[in-house]
Amino acid sequence: MAQMHNQLSPTEGIWALRRLPEMDEAQFSQWQTLLEHRTGITLTAERRSFLETNLGIRMREIGCGSYQTYYEKIVNGPDAVREWSTLVDRLTVQETRFFRDPDAFRLVADYVLTRPREQLKNAHWKPGVSAAQAEKSHTHWP
Repeated sequence: MAQMHNQLSPTEGIWALRRLPEMDEAQFSQWQTLLEHRTGITLTAERRSFLETNLGIRMREIGCGSYQTYYEKIVNGPDAVREWSTLVDRLTVQETRFFRDPDAFRLVADYVLTRPREQLKNAHWKPGVSAAQAEKSHTHWP
């Protein structure tokens, strides 16, 4: 790796901010399907730049030059599981404050304890999300 860095000019290095090719519709659809299938994360067309940016950062870190090559690395590569884990970590909000907040638990307990059991049977619960994700949430309350 040291030899490689010595042969590259500063503008060609792994962290060079050379522009990645734009993600076409087929590639975006492919990534949307993979993310939804494996994690339940749904990305609308408005979140395309979010995906391109985060994939691009990771691709630069590992020296990958195309979305398709990176997709294949995640799906079939020898380090697919490790790379998938790294990518999901980058794409998700790492927030655990709710689990340390007694007021949040009290709110949920009050909600559950004040509803008839039949009403709660059909409730669909989802884990907490960031404010931006909450706008797009599909959570259904009884």
